[in-house]
Amino acid sequence: MLDPSFNRGIRGIIHLLQFPMYIVIRNIKYSCPCVDRSDTADPNCPLCLGTGYKIKIRKILGALQPDTDSFRIAEKKSVVMNQYFFDSENVTNEMMQHDNIIVRDNEIDILDQPKKFRSDSNDVIYYYANAQGKKVYKEEFLRNFWKLVKGK
Repeated sequence: MLDPSFNRGIRGIIHLLQFPMYIVIRNIKYSCPCVDRSDTADPNCPLCLGTGYKIKIRKILGALQPDTDSFRIAEKKSVVMNQYFFDSENVTNEMMQHDNIIVRDNEIDILDQPKKFRSDSNDVIYYYANAQGKKVYKEEFLRNFWKLVKGK
């Protein structure tokens, strides 16, 4: 069995690097009224932020590790995927679902298959998820998101 200090060490690293961000939790059981007959959500919808589902917004703590890849033509580094780490004591299973959305400042990332990492006692210690930046209707999303969060 692992020494309990190992789990505390992993959490300590996450706590050292974490910062506040928001998560948009989609409830896929409830469609938004903006969804039309072709099953398409309105990207300007202030209720669902264009997700097509009822949503909740929560402020959470998480750590971010940008994953970079070199492009020989441009000879620069460009972020292609972000990696997020969350202490299991700060988030819920509901938050850590595929296609939920992370918002940090004016950056929007969509979670891709979050994974639970367990200790040998089978306790979930942290969650890990790759995330890609939202590419379409970003301005509309942010405008409506900040209206919801700030109430303006």
